[in-house]
Amino acid sequence: MSQGSTRRSRPVGAARSRRWPYLLLAGLLALLGLAAACAQVATHPSGPPRLAVDRDSVDLGRHVYGERVRAEFRLTNTGSGLLKIDGEPEIETVEGC
Repeated sequence: MSQGSTRRSRPVGAARSRRWPYLLLAGLLALLGLAAACAQVATHPSGPPRLAVDRDSVDLGRHVYGERVRAEFRLTNTGSGLLKIDGEPEIETVEGC
């Protein structure tokens, strides 16, 4: 080297010691990305929804047609997909049954 040059040389291990925080950060980000992808798969099942009702019919006894009566049903999603019920349910009343 010439006299006017002020170039400093670093030890070989110094460059490696500065890289490890970046490598650690990259590894942590990769693990977080993998965990997020796995969580996405777990929260969005791939199968279809399936609606199950706890009974097929209800016998409310004898009432005057048009009189208000109440019946309750338990609805359960037995499938693996998300079940959405939009709007009001349609109910059919039959006189004389």
